[in-house]
Amino acid sequence: MRVTVLSTFFDPDIGYEEFYTTKYMASRGWDVTMLTTDVSNDGKTVYSCGEEETPYGFRIVRLPCLFRYGSDFVFMRRFTRAFESSEPDLVFMHGSRLPQYLKAARRCSKNKRVLFVDHHDFFYPGHAMRPLVRSFRSLLARLEYHRVRRPLSKAILKRADRIIPVTRICAEHLTGYLDVPKEKLIEPEFAVDREIFHFDSERRKALRSEWRLGKTDFLLNFTGVITRRKAFEKLVDLALALKEERSLRFLVAGYFREGSYEREMAALIRERGLADSFIFTGRISKDEVRDYYSASDGALWIQNNSVSILEAMACGCIVFVPRMHLAHLVDGNGRVFEPGDVSELRNAVREVLHMSGQARQKMRDRSIRLVLERHDYGKYIDLIQKEYTACRRLLQ
Repeated sequence: MRVTVLSTFFDPDIGYEEFYTTKYMASRGWDVTMLTTDVSNDGKTVYSCGEEETPYGFRIVRLPCLFRYGSDFVFMRRFTRAFESSEPDLVFMHGSRLPQYLKAARRCSKNKRVLFVDHHDFFYPGHAMRPLVRSFRSLLARLEYHRVRRPLSKAILKRADRIIPVTRICAEHLTGYLDVPKEKLIEPEFAVDREIFHFDSERRKALRSEWRLGKTDFLLNFTGVITRRKAFEKLVDLALALKEERSLRFLVAGYFREGSYEREMAALIRERGLADSFIFTGRISKDEVRDYYSASDGALWIQNNSVSILEAMACGCIVFVPRMHLAHLVDGNGRVFEPGDVSELRNAVREVLHMSGQARQKMRDRSIRLVLERHDYGKYIDLIQKEYTACRRLLQ
């Protein structure tokens, strides 16, 4: 089977769902092409245009980015030609908000190609439809999203054979705001790449030795691209509230997207006398994410949910998760709290800190076991293959 994967940006060193789905499709022996732009999501990296083979069994075709608006609205040169030359049986589209993706969707309908779209969008804090700060600029962004992106998404999704919401709240966004019939949705259980994300005892020992952490010290991990909507200042508030817990350190594994926000947070940490409480790594690769999760005892998310919760669990972390759409992943392996509630999070962390080492180890083992039992990428690709076969029969 020939599969063309469409993704606005693609950085295999970082990972994300776009990488893992493509990798596991190729592992089935499918002929997979990733069609994407020549720039990274953060705009800091420009890749060489053209075709590139990867060690994962799929090829990347990078096209020049002629125009970019906001975080995800791009226009690529030679897109139509590249898409047609890939001659796909299945088109797997990440997101549905590009005019060129509408052209691809129309060609799928015309040529009886199967089109799957995975959907990541919902109205999170900081979204165009739910701005953190109201201003004339946020009003324009809201108007653009509702009047331009919504009709564009609806036109693409209307032509999709199957739509895969990556979370339950994304499914609600599809059936509510975008008027997608529920029967078009397939909702697989979340998956994690266990070849990459697993507990590494050697790296744990080496990193903790480098940071001079003892066996009883508790390292709490905050990983990812840091934006204002993730409320890093509340992590600083948490560190201040738990300052008397001498065994607790915070590991920040990632980078700030805005230099101004990074400077604000650095100043806040200095003002509160918390410099010794934090370890910063800067930008990291997916393999380093595994290492840093393995070195940590727990991982937390302040007021957002992410599939990275599963990555932390696979590496043996106790997880502290806001009571949102992925809170069900906590099942004897962590604590749940109200999003952004520093007081409740402080109490949850303190409760775990004061447990015996044996009780904490049991929670860490539980995280690994849950991933092994419930969150396998092989099952996800099995579902895609099954649904593709059903759609193929209907188109014949």
